Formats: sequence, C-alpha cells, structure tokens
Amino acid sequence: QTLVLTGGFVHYLGHVSSAVIFSWPTGTRFWDYLVDCPRARAYVPDIARLIELVALQTEAQRINLMAFSCGSPLLAEALVQLRERYPEDNVADLQRRFRIANVLFVAADLDLTAFARSQLPILREIARRTEVYLSEDDLALQVAALLKRASRLGRPRFDELTREELETL
Repeated sequence: QTLVLTGGFVHYLGHVSSAVIFSWPTGTRFWDYLVDCPRARAYVPDIARLIELVALQTEAQRINLMAFSCGSPLLAEALVQLRERYPEDNVADLQRRFRIANVLFVAADLDLTAFARSQLPILREIARRTEVYLSEDDLALQVAALLKRASRLGRPRFDELTREELETL
C-alpha cells in the first residue's frame, strides 16, 4: 500500500522525483500497533542518517518528507537529531544544507503538546514548511489518545495548548 501511494505521488509529480520509502512489517492485530510503534523508535538514527545522506550526497533540489501514523514521531525525532548535529548553523544554513521543502504529518500518532513545545520550533528551522493533516474520525488515534493519556497531533484537542503554542501552530 505504501509503495503504491508513493508511486502515485511520483507519477503525478511528472516523473521528475525520486522516492525513498521507509516501512516496516507489523502484525495484523490491533494490539500489534502498541508493540511495533515503540520498537520502531530504534530506527530514528537510521532515518536521520538517510535524510542527511540524501541531502549531502545527491543533487536533489528539494526534499519532501511525509510520515503517517506512528511513523510521525520517528520523522519528527529524526529531524530534531539532525538539528542537534549542527548546533552552530543558523536557519539559512540548515535549510541550505538539507534542502527540506516540506514535512508532512498525516494522521500523526504524535503527542500534541510535545510536538508544539519541543519539535515544531526545531522543524521550523530545518524545513521550509510543515503541514499536518488531521483526521477527527480516526478511531486508531482516538484509542491511542486514551491509552497514552495525551492528545495526538493527527486528532488534536487544542485546549491542551497555551495561546502562544496555538499561534505557533
């Protein structure tokens, strides 16, 4: 499914893009999600390395990144790690170095307050644009919010944020 979706993006972008997909197998029972997502966190350094390699070793003009569901915290943390590798770089240097045009979070199973307070400020430095696609009727995100006792970015409860955080979002 991920491969077909990504192939569609490349096709509709006029075949002038290349795509790299990071996906991992998961079980078919709903509770597999609870084990697979935390286990996938071990790959955050690999995701950061891959983004850095694409930026430094290719002639790509723009790099667009998209994460879905529990891939969202992995991508957000990978970008935070990249920022931490270059603490001396200002925003212009970071954007020139990585050429990240868009970061998309789709139905993101990511803690809303953690994203707003600690990750979004860094994403604003490293990427030109960050977009979040919400899914108010997403049952998986509703269950995740109940289990983790925190609003999810893909299905947010904005009353958990301060006025300043809301303005930033």
